[in-house]
Amino acid sequence: MSDSDPASCAPHHAEAIGTCARCGAFLCKDCAVPYADALFCEPCVKVRQDVLPLQCGLTTTLPGIGLTVGALSLVASCVPALPLVGILLNLVVLAVEQKDESARRRRRLFGLLGLLLSLAGLAVQIRWYHLTRFLPKL
Repeated sequence: MSDSDPASCAPHHAEAIGTCARCGAFLCKDCAVPYADALFCEPCVKVRQDVLPLQCGLTTTLPGIGLTVGALSLVASCVPALPLVGILLNLVVLAVEQKDESARRRRRLFGLLGLLLSLAGLAVQIRWYHLTRFLPKL
């Protein structure tokens, strides 16, 4: 095979249109399976479909949990540590890498909203502490 010969897929010996995003095998138009904004070969799609639900569990629920803790820290001023937990949790949400662009945008949005709500909850608690400290005792 010379440098000018196009790459070909192994099963069909046809000209390759791309490579598998998981294993790197050359794929022709008959072999290529578009899945999650990438091309995969048939065996890798099967592996990805088996593994993806396990990976999605934490990556899809963690931003929602972060956003919920952020909202709770804003309204539940009786729990002093809640804003700090929300801040840490949402920083973790923002730090986790995500390859899928739509999931990355959603994670960033939820993380930033949760972080802002947690910071607002912390500000409310600090303000409430300063107000109650100087109120006359009954």
